[in-house]
Amino acid sequence: MVDNRKFISTDKVRLEVENGEVVDFALTLIYIPGGEEEPENVILYDSAHGEIDCHRYWKESDIKETKRFQYRTQREAFKEVYKELKQNWQRYLKLYKKHKK
Repeated sequence: MVDNRKFISTDKVRLEVENGEVVDFALTLIYIPGGEEEPENVILYDSAHGEIDCHRYWKESDIKETKRFQYRTQREAFKEVYKELKQNWQRYLKLYKKHKK
């Protein structure tokens, strides 16, 4: 049996591809405050269970919300989540920093 899975991973993006198709992904916005402080997760989207889970770390606790995106494939879902995060990252970071005070 040939294993055709590939893993692409950084601190911000994890993408699992099998036979040329996206089968799982995670996108994380990370705040790097600098100095001695460790990087902190701001928001995480993942498709671990076939639905897109959204973890918003500026809430009182890690509230896991399932966001419904209209898609037919994991590839389409990845593109839509990436677009949403790209458009709203500054707002999410502002909410995170406000909560951390």
